[in-house]
Amino acid sequence: MPQVEKHAHDLEKLLDEASKIVPTAKLYQRPQIEWSEDYRVTIWGEYHCGDNKIIVSRILDTKKISHKALLQLICHELSHQDYADEEENIDAVSNFSDMSILDREIDALLESGIDAKIYPNHTPILVGDKVLFCYVPFDSFINGHIDFSDYGRYVYILSSCPKGEESQITQKQTFPFAILITHTSGEYYIAGWIRNCIYYSRFQKIRHKKFGLYDFDYNLQSSCVDVDLIPQGSLINFPNLTQKMESALKQVRKNGVAIFEHTHEITKDCLSGIATYPYDIYRTGIYSGSIHDKDPIISQNVTDIINKAYDISVIRPYRGLCLANKAVSIERNYETLMTQGFALHMAGYLDESLAVYREAMSFDIEKVEPYIYALRILCMMDRKEEAMLYASLIHVDWSLKELKIDETIRNIYDVCMKQLRIEPLPEIYEFTLESEGEA
Repeated sequence: MPQVEKHAHDLEKLLDEASKIVPTAKLYQRPQIEWSEDYRVTIWGEYHCGDNKIIVSRILDTKKISHKALLQLICHELSHQDYADEEENIDAVSNFSDMSILDREIDALLESGIDAKIYPNHTPILVGDKVLFCYVPFDSFINGHIDFSDYGRYVYILSSCPKGEESQITQKQTFPFAILITHTSGEYYIAGWIRNCIYYSRFQKIRHKKFGLYDFDYNLQSSCVDVDLIPQGSLINFPNLTQKMESALKQVRKNGVAIFEHTHEITKDCLSGIATYPYDIYRTGIYSGSIHDKDPIISQNVTDIINKAYDISVIRPYRGLCLANKAVSIERNYETLMTQGFALHMAGYLDESLAVYREAMSFDIEKVEPYIYALRILCMMDRKEEAMLYASLIHVDWSLKELKIDETIRNIYDVCMKQLRIEPLPEIYEFTLESEGEA
């Protein structure tokens, strides 16, 4: 018979207790709870909305961590089920117990010594002949993490652009591996690493504010699954910094970027440090499979879920999308599809958003809104021919009617028309008919 693993703490009983403390726990399906497979030494716990699961670091499965401290952690993770009321939940949890209890006990645990075998051992990294080094200013750390933008399937990072004529990169180049370097208080550190990235020698811009999305600059782009970022408190330093290595790092800091062979002393030292990095890394962004996740809310009130999804999508697109998916799973209709389309748009999944808006059109042929939202996405993606078609459809079917639409939607339509340089509108109609006649 297989041996039953013994634990110092019963997570199911702790979850029972936590459910009585967190105010909104009763509004959600009970989550799964389990110990992590590996010994996480910096990420103590996390909540996954998609599969409604709390994961607690296996390193806390010891009597050196008190019942009260672990209960506080689980209360905190449980509070993440309801993002809209997260502050209220966390206030209630804080009133029950101070997180400093857990912090003190973990500090004591780490100071007492941990078997080196339980530390994470990152898979050895296979790289090409050349490795890209990018400098990330230390003041780019926001709340302890590198400032980045996740948009659709990608993560965008703003590092320092090359200065002067010393750059080894012209315009755009793809690298199998890149290392992010930062500097503070006279010391150099590794801040993260990226597999399969694109580097641009000049800042790239994504400008969607006029279309209802945030704007940002970047010069590093990679898939969400290929970006590993290190928390500010756990950066990798260089304990054995030689003169040659320091010279290389100074070059990275001065020019913003540098390329070194994989045999270079600085490259070998960095790869060794990354492979044996003893803490957890942060992965960010919304993975492709996650766009189908549903929120674990118990309520079947579609109207309430829709309202909540719209509110949250602006702040936390993934959580808003989970709520929208939940609404669609309850009832697939015009209103729920419009909500899902908006949430996908805010998450940066424009093709998927466009497909949902097109489906919404079939549910209510009298509504112009899905056509205008689809027109906006086509303009954002610079698909001008399709955008022209939608602009024509909107004009033919609605411009001669008395149409009352929200001012925000009207503004979106006007912005699209300006981008397409269509004015006055009757010319679209005439041009379209003439083109079809000639064909």
